[in-house]
Amino acid sequence: MRTRHLLSVAIIAALVGCSDDTGSTKLDSGPGKKDGKVVKNDGKAKADKKVYPDTGPVKSAQVCGTLEDPSGNKLPNHPVIVCDDLTCYSDDSTGTGTFCVAVDAKGEYITHSTATTKAGKPYTDVYFPTMVTQADINGEKKIQVGKVVVPFTPKALQKVDIKAGGAHDLGGGVSVTIAAGSAKKPPLEPDLKIGAAVLKKGQVNPATGKYYKGSGKLHMAVAFRPLETTFTTPMSFKFPGHGLAAGAAVEIYFISEKDGKLTKQGDGKESGGSIVNVTGQGIKHLGMILVYTK
Repeated sequence: MRTRHLLSVAIIAALVGCSDDTGSTKLDSGPGKKDGKVVKNDGKAKADKKVYPDTGPVKSAQVCGTLEDPSGNKLPNHPVIVCDDLTCYSDDSTGTGTFCVAVDAKGEYITHSTATTKAGKPYTDVYFPTMVTQADINGEKKIQVGKVVVPFTPKALQKVDIKAGGAHDLGGGVSVTIAAGSAKKPPLEPDLKIGAAVLKKGQVNPATGKYYKGSGKLHMAVAFRPLETTFTTPMSFKFPGHGLAAGAAVEIYFISEKDGKLTKQGDGKESGGSIVNVTGQGIKHLGMILVYTK
């Protein structure tokens, strides 16, 4: 069932009348003064002559696609969320893995396939930007985002000792080292637990990375859990090489879960079949990390 969640609402209330010391409200029906002149109040209210026509049902566009696991199997009954800065619209994929989430306001949205555990496999949150225009809404169009591969972490999420930091082997050729005291617990999470899953180039949604302005080409992606965790000291990493040439240089980018924009995290290089960070550089955010070849 489609659900709409308001993230923030501004409410402005206008109160008319005068209050006495007791807190009760009295209506002043007698003469009053305005700009030093007596203003007559005859008790007659002016009629509102404006007409508000019935606009009918609210129109909406739909963000549609298909969820698959890394082996190409359709991912049925999996939660999908489409969010802008104020509102999230949620639904589940169908029994065949397809989804269409309706949105009724134009803007730039982030589409998430929500992290969840099924059949003992912890699936990782994957997200990518989607633009919805007013023309899309007026025409009630279906915006196709294509196939979305939702990977699962090869190892269970690992608890991080925030004060002590330490090295963590997350499986699938991904390992990270966190400096002591460099991380904070993410919002709404009791502890910091991390996991990661690798997406090969062909498994990354085409919409992902559309804001990249550099000259490099997408090589792979690493989807970390949880989102919205920031490190004051960059986290060093090791990723699988996935056929990268020996000694090749790469750039590491992070996709913001708020607006889909890419920010550079640092530089890396191939070393011994893995991709490692250049000394003194690393990852400052958990979430979707993109690796581009230079």
